[in-house]
Amino acid sequence: MESMSRFFQLMPSFLIKYNSESLLQEKRKPLLRQKRRYKWLPILRKRELKQMLPEERSKKLSELKTELSRLRTTVSSGGTVENPSRIREIRRAIARILTLESQEKLKVKT
Repeated sequence: MESMSRFFQLMPSFLIKYNSESLLQEKRKPLLRQKRRYKWLPILRKRELKQMLPEERSKKLSELKTELSRLRTTVSSGGTVENPSRIREIRRAIARILTLESQEKLKVKT
């Protein structure tokens, strides 16, 4: 029983919900904190891409590719990027544009 009192001393007061007898009977594990994931807003949303004309999309695609190559060269040369997650977002935006273009090609064929 002494080990149980030591357990309650170490545990924060807001986590203590049960008295020692119920904790011994149920053998509950202490609560674990979950990591929070923050989602960043995408550069280009699907809705925005669908509203764009094909020429605008191809222009935006070339801009994104040049920006991605610029960021990759700075990283490979040992430089630091102010926002490293921007590389991921650019890659995803390029993938969204290419996916939308391929879907439109399939719609035209059928």
